Amino acid sequence: MAVMIYHNPSCFKSCSTLALPEKVEVFSKAFEYVRLSSPQTETTQIPDTLCMEPWHLMRKQEAPYTGLKLGYSSLDRDGLIEAMLGHPILIKSPVVLNGGRYSIGRPPENVLEIR
Repeated sequence: MAVMIYHNPSCFKSCSTLALPEKVEVFSKAFEYVRLSSPQTETTQIPDTLCMEPWHLMRKQEAPYTGLKLGYSSLDRDGLIEAMLGHPILIKSPVVLNGGRYSIGRPPENVLEIR
């Protein structure tokens, strides 16, 4: 089964997740979502699968977050997801997908729960 990680090579948590010595499976695909557009279907499913609101998955220190005033936004859930799709740097990483299950690697060891 393919294990995919939405990876940001500039993110310490993302790199730490890839380097976990305990991981049993090798991440078969590291998707650098910051450079490439994330698949919309998968990106919109991540908050639901993790039972989180989109703003919990946002990097609030990034320029688009403050520039778009997302902290004070009247955007609904779909609007926040659209902001993340339009500005992938807003998505906290890493997010790992394994067989339709997602985990966010904060802390990195969280991803071991879905192997």
